[in-house]
Amino acid sequence: MAKLSSSELRNNITSAGIRYLPAEQVFYRSFPYKVELLPKHRGKGLGGVSGKRSCQIDIANPEKARLELATFNDRIEKILCNVEYRQEIREFVARLPKVEYKTRMGGDNNLFYFRDPELVMVVVDRYKEVINSVTGPINENHEDRIGERNILMRERLYHNKFRYYLEFERSNEFVEQTAPRLLEVLDSMPHTTWREHKLTSMMKYYDNHGTVSANAMSPRYMIGAQTFPQSMAFPPRAVILYLTDPQDYVYIKLLAAEHIKSSHELVLFDELT
Repeated sequence: MAKLSSSELRNNITSAGIRYLPAEQVFYRSFPYKVELLPKHRGKGLGGVSGKRSCQIDIANPEKARLELATFNDRIEKILCNVEYRQEIREFVARLPKVEYKTRMGGDNNLFYFRDPELVMVVVDRYKEVINSVTGPINENHEDRIGERNILMRERLYHNKFRYYLEFERSNEFVEQTAPRLLEVLDSMPHTTWREHKLTSMMKYYDNHGTVSANAMSPRYMIGAQTFPQSMAFPPRAVILYLTDPQDYVYIKLLAAEHIKSSHELVLFDELT
């Protein structure tokens, strides 16, 4: 099987009349490609592969009851056909040579994740009539960058302005030891170069309640006949900082290293062409 490049795969997919979507990141850390397959018979409630189906028919009017029974039987037949068809696809993929893949349900649809573009093309050639979309790198530059750590692909910057993202843990240690210094640094920077989400809200919550930990000992309050810790009064969950400058991004990562939950840089799809 000849090695396909990302660009060639994209051209082949679009030539087959199937949507090719640019991937924002690698799936499950090692699969660059996602194939989304539709059920063979489409309609609300026809795509599931588990669970029980039943109906209740009023037999007072036999003629009407027979019509309802025929409709129900037709629906069950389509559901069973979808289940069998999905099993056929999974068995076909599992038999492919040297295949590495992952699969899961995505609502009514079936999702397959692949490492190799050649296997994506094999599945497309066989099942293109039920493939909704293929997601993957749009070219070799995208393919090289998508595997880089802390890189996320998007169409636009955050709030159309910010390239760098930092999410901090919500903990007493962060509020006590790092957040005040972080705010000092932010106040010294031009306000157009950063934007915070829930950082000051969390600090105000801490000032009022003495904790941001939901299981910490703190004053209690009443709702009906139950008492709850005051600390469970819905403190902010995600504490995020957006930045425009790469040097600020590196500096703040060093400043708050042990309290950072996640961080990444955006690369826009337009920048990859």
